[in-house]
Amino acid sequence: MDKAIKLANDPRGAKLKMLLIVNNVADLKRVVDGVQAPEDVKVDIANVGRIGGDLANKQKISETVYLTEDEVKLVREIATKAKNFVYQPLPGDTPTHFVDLLKGE
Repeated sequence: MDKAIKLANDPRGAKLKMLLIVNNVADLKRVVDGVQAPEDVKVDIANVGRIGGDLANKQKISETVYLTEDEVKLVREIATKAKNFVYQPLPGDTPTHFVDLLKGE
């Protein structure tokens, strides 16, 4: 994670579009917190869509996303910083603001 954040912060890549893929919500939070770009360029989209781990301790957010209570808290924090934090399981699907999925809690 540290190496990816360092590369994302490298001034030589300021005009490049980068795709960073992380394995979980905590890593996404580290990226959102760690990328030090101008506010209008900082992590401009984040898409979460993965089922993993022990589902017994997670709540169903969508057909493809299950989160623990701690992950829900992280999602809310990420949503205040990420410009366009969406849920879009397939490229042809309409993006939905991720925090809107949490309204059914």
